Amino acid sequence: MKIDDIIKLVDAGFTKEEIAALTVPAEAAPEEAPEAPEEAVKEDIPEPAPVKQMPANQPDKMDQLIKAMEEMSNRIISSNINRTVTDGAPGRTVEDMLAEVINPPRKEGK
Repeated sequence: MKIDDIIKLVDAGFTKEEIAALTVPAEAAPEEAPEAPEEAVKEDIPEPAPVKQMPANQPDKMDQLIKAMEEMSNRIISSNINRTVTDGAPGRTVEDMLAEVINPPRKEGK
């Protein structure tokens, strides 16, 4: 451990004993490797499922699905445009809202 590391630990609030405890296990750590943990792990892993082949007519169905989604999207867009254009009642403009803020409409009874 370098002096800079020790200074950072002191600034973080560690005591002398805590810093000494941090350095001792690093120096006296046993270098024994655990025995055969890989074998136990290999037994627990299930075999991957086999990959299924796509039928030959699958791309045609995907194309049909994409076309149907595009048509539905276009219908939604056109119905939204028609609703905003043919609604009949004009929407509130920024000027209308600003006029209500500056001179609010009077309610009956006040």
